[in-house]
Amino acid sequence: MAFLILTATGFSSLPGPAAAVIGFLLAFSAPFAAEHGVMAGWLILLFVSLSRGSPAASGSWTPYRVAIYGALPFVFFALWLSLSGSPRAIGGYSLPDVMWNGLYLLQGLLSPFIRAVPASWSGSAWKMALAEAGMLASLAIVFWLQKRFPLWLTSVGWYGLAVLPVAISRPFVYVMDGPRLMYLAAAGAAWLWAGVISHLARRRRWGRWAALILAGGILLAHGEFLLELRMQLETGGRLAEETLRQVQEIPSGKTLVFVNYPSWLAASNERYPLGHEGVPLIPDYLGLASFLRANLGRSWTVVELSFPDIMQSWRFRFGTLGTWPGWQRMAEIVQQADYVYIMDYSSGGHPQLMLSGMKAPCSSQLAAFGEGELILCDASIEGSAGEIRVYTTWTAAARIPADWTIFLHLYDPDGRLLAQEDGYLVGRTLPPQRMEPGVSIREIRRLPLSAVRSPGMHRIAIGVYRRETGERLEVHSSLPHPDRALLLGTLWIRK
Repeated sequence: MAFLILTATGFSSLPGPAAAVIGFLLAFSAPFAAEHGVMAGWLILLFVSLSRGSPAASGSWTPYRVAIYGALPFVFFALWLSLSGSPRAIGGYSLPDVMWNGLYLLQGLLSPFIRAVPASWSGSAWKMALAEAGMLASLAIVFWLQKRFPLWLTSVGWYGLAVLPVAISRPFVYVMDGPRLMYLAAAGAAWLWAGVISHLARRRRWGRWAALILAGGILLAHGEFLLELRMQLETGGRLAEETLRQVQEIPSGKTLVFVNYPSWLAASNERYPLGHEGVPLIPDYLGLASFLRANLGRSWTVVELSFPDIMQSWRFRFGTLGTWPGWQRMAEIVQQADYVYIMDYSSGGHPQLMLSGMKAPCSSQLAAFGEGELILCDASIEGSAGEIRVYTTWTAAARIPADWTIFLHLYDPDGRLLAQEDGYLVGRTLPPQRMEPGVSIREIRRLPLSAVRSPGMHRIAIGVYRRETGERLEVHSSLPHPDRALLLGTLWIRK
């Protein structure tokens, strides 16, 4: 979209009917590339009106042509409104949102110098407004003294018009992580700082050095941002590919639950007073269901949950899809799901999408715990690179009377505890106390092998204990269960 408008502006600045036709067609097509393109007509009028030697100055822009370009934003806004069906399609509109949107978006015009503003000012609208207004006024004075004020007007006007649609039509919570919203506006910022650098370069030797230092500082600051952005995009791309790979094997129509799936990524350190320098992965208004359908051509019932209790810190800051529904509702959702996926951010590098639970019948009984209320139907052990996966199927024969939880232990050949995974079922999302009698579910637990110090036959045991006291529950099984820990099996592990 930015390319279309900038190219349209270039053709519109040239004389001749052919250039005029090409410029108009490009400007007319811009809104169909992105919603910000509705401003194409006004942006082109601004540029040709203020640029030196423009066709407007020579009279090649007739009043009729000016009227057409001036009407384009109104035409496309009316078209968009008619297609959306209601003025309410402009979601989240409020005066505080517009104010904070404007302060956030202006950072792009004043970057990287806006980074000098103290982070403590981010909560004060008047301090931010004062800082940004002071910078803009200082630049205006410089351009005025150099008799280049039209360039300042063109740069600032272009930037303002380009960000205007999103500033007045989106809530701040949407705008605050959207550097992508400034792609079109970036041309205005580039012209502004290019004007400052060219002014310095015309001065004596000190001015040339100052221009070189300024240009280098801008390149370094924005290069750092682009490198960080690239890492975020690569991380998001890998996660998207992995999600598609895992889901494509699941039959259509199944119910999939995703817990703590990221909706956006941002740098862990804030460089600017307001907002984030992040990228969207799966926006809330899109959702995973639409993403999967668009890429795989099939449909599933998708439920997105945010679960703060198992949230992990990571190299990036991130937001998650969905909301926290409360313990009872989450337990209901997990028990009704065909597959439950939980995000694991503990690696520090690329996040892992972990299949943590699925529907499965309870066709046998391996063990019963407590007074027989909680049944372990079956279990299997699978060794893989760097970890052991333990698959267990559980059901409740009756209501669980108290707050119970599960432990899974890995012991070395000498009986020492090497690794453990304690917590509620299905990635800690399903407390046994909230299980519906008769519902069975299979969960997957993973034990890391990093603690293994020597090769040998290692034992894997599982059990249940009361969370309040740590007391292990009685085990009823024909399998060995010393110290109320049911022996699931042994596995030879090389160091």
